[in-house]
Amino acid sequence: MSLNEKSSTQNKMVLVSLIIAILSSGIALSSFLISRQQYGLAEKAFSDLHDFNRRQNAMQLVGQWDKETLPSRQAIYIEWPETFDKNIEIEYQKIQEVRERQLKSLKANASPYSGTPLITDHMTKILNFFETIATAISSNTADEEMLRHSFGNTFKRWYIILGGFRREVVIKRGFNPWEPIDELNKRWNSMPSPSKPPTGNP
Repeated sequence: MSLNEKSSTQNKMVLVSLIIAILSSGIALSSFLISRQQYGLAEKAFSDLHDFNRRQNAMQLVGQWDKETLPSRQAIYIEWPETFDKNIEIEYQKIQEVRERQLKSLKANASPYSGTPLITDHMTKILNFFETIATAISSNTADEEMLRHSFGNTFKRWYIILGGFRREVVIKRGFNPWEPIDELNKRWNSMPSPSKPPTGNP
């Protein structure tokens, strides 16, 4: 084989190798682009699913409001209807007076305290429900926009009405058991008031 033939063969081999390298690069690039597209689709699907779950959780909380707190709200309203008309705080001394009256009534009727909620139990029930809402929002497991639209004004009302009770509990326990509620109050106060009227009556 002449030198020219060897050189031509080598050139062909280099050309073939170059073509193979180019094709391999093209295949690799195509695979990368496909993988990135699939990742983007998967990421969007995950995001959509997360948003759906957050909305579902918010709807569940809205649905649980009356079921879990209506008896407690009614018990408080019966004792202090003016607080809802004027949106004012219930004095802690008055709360204590009602609680003492309820305890005396239970003793007089020989009724056990266990299982019989006092006025302070009702107040705790409502605050605990709002703590659940606040925690769901801070952990991003429930849709804040939906919850604020449903509970914004109602939350503010109860935050004011039960303010004296909250502060007294904090003093007696030495810590704030409803800190998420305080944080949520600050957050929502920094936003425009929702137009929806308070949920429930009261």
